[in-house]
Amino acid sequence: MPPLPNHRLIHPRFESHHRPVTADGMTAECAITRPASAGTPVFDEATARSQHPAAASVYTGACRITRAPLSAANVVVADRPVDNARYVVAIPADAPLVQAGDLVTLTACDGDPAIVGQPMPVTDVTHGSITWQRDLLCEFSQPTTR
Repeated sequence: MPPLPNHRLIHPRFESHHRPVTADGMTAECAITRPASAGTPVFDEATARSQHPAAASVYTGACRITRAPLSAANVVVADRPVDNARYVVAIPADAPLVQAGDLVTLTACDGDPAIVGQPMPVTDVTHGSITWQRDLLCEFSQPTTR
């Protein structure tokens, strides 16, 4: 059923009203970087390793992190089972454009300090016609040792 004549179903200032509300709930801090894809690595004789170009900073600021529903996935890495967890990291909608392959690292999180410093690659970025935050789907793999 269409809305009443001369009325909109969604208020024109819906997003501008809700963006500050979601931003206020972003209680963690993160840094998002983009690995350098241009340029070739340079071999360093002293360390006997290739040095890759530095990653570019995409965003630094407030965020919110939650575990994605049904997020557990077990994969085998070097003959060992590894638990991969998926997280949704929300950043302000007006933050710079993030893309799959970028790396999210939480720099502060009072609610769960154990996740601070753990790099999580972005696997997907949600888009929509009504956006009051930008949701990034990230994956976290527990480090393995031999």
